[in-house]
Amino acid sequence: MIGSPEGASQISFNAAAIPSELAEAELFGHTKGAFTGAQSARLGYFQQAHKATLFIEIGELPLPIQAKILRALQSGEVQQVGGRPETVDARLIAATNRDLGADARAGRFREDLFYRLNVVPIRVPPLRERPEDIEPLIRTFVHQYAERYGMAGVEVEPALVDALKGHPWPGNVRDLENTVARLLALAPDERITLALWRSLAEPRERTVMTPSRSSDPMPHVPSTSRRKFLNTPGQPGSRARDTRDPGLPTLG
Repeated sequence: MIGSPEGASQISFNAAAIPSELAEAELFGHTKGAFTGAQSARLGYFQQAHKATLFIEIGELPLPIQAKILRALQSGEVQQVGGRPETVDARLIAATNRDLGADARAGRFREDLFYRLNVVPIRVPPLRERPEDIEPLIRTFVHQYAERYGMAGVEVEPALVDALKGHPWPGNVRDLENTVARLLALAPDERITLALWRSLAEPRERTVMTPSRSSDPMPHVPSTSRRKFLNTPGQPGSRARDTRDPGLPTLG
């Protein structure tokens, strides 16, 4: 495909978020009546990215869809489900967190598509290798989630920022984002601190219940008393339904 004009818009497609059986229709579109439920024609991501840029998280795409993408790259043509080939002019950027070279050697990714895509590879280092990015990311996520949670003027303790810079972040940016969101959701006031983060990271004590050797959960309770217990509302394990909430007034 030919590169799109500078300044054109970008269309993004996340293959991991789309069921594999729908990936073809999502990427290449479909005609009316092409399959059950196709009540109208729909443009795919490739057609929407005409004269623009299509960004695909490509590592999770099934092999048959990879073949169709390869054809689109080589010929500049895509074909809707139930339709005819049509020319599309778009720039394609493919991204993944997988080792596509290893996947290609193992047969999990098309080798010809791998080499067709591998024109200008750009490695994005993990977050642990770029600690200088952590503070601006923290500020960005604090702003986003504080607005979502209705918080104003959130203060970030400098000691927390320093500690987060030294964390290995195995989940990369998403891991950091989730941490900031959790801190804001559980903060007692409009301030997130190192102490709060450490308290969330500490393992919680859990009580482990050892099951009885007997399959009967109440072996020493007479059957008549057991039936009464299990059908009494409010008792643990009760089978009787009690829709009343003791903390709420009764209406009517």
